[in-house]
Amino acid sequence: NGETIWSQEIKLAKSMIFQYSTCPDGWFPFQKGYVQFYLEVIEIPKDIKEIEVKFKVYCSELKLEWNDKSKFNRIPQAIGWPRYHMRLNQCKKYKSLHFYCFLEVNDIKYYNDDTNK
Repeated sequence: NGETIWSQEIKLAKSMIFQYSTCPDGWFPFQKGYVQFYLEVIEIPKDIKEIEVKFKVYCSELKLEWNDKSKFNRIPQAIGWPRYHMRLNQCKKYKSLHFYCFLEVNDIKYYNDDTNK
């Protein structure tokens, strides 16, 4: 419980860095027995107040999908897929699992932009 597998860093325009992480047996004790999947912001340029991203995660073996959007405005910050979405015992029958991830910037708000007030 608490073990984490990290994706490669995902670099977007303006030096924004995101990363997906997976906790095979949950992050917290109450998540034991369930795989948790997170999108985390690693770096946001100092002139950005908030960034909204749209993302999709799909597991081809289990046919599970997670579509969402979220606003990020601090580091560290993460969003996780719905609790109890993927059971660990469902995964054990596969030699490996493949996750496909899509990430798109919807909106960026800057500190010095008067239109954001």
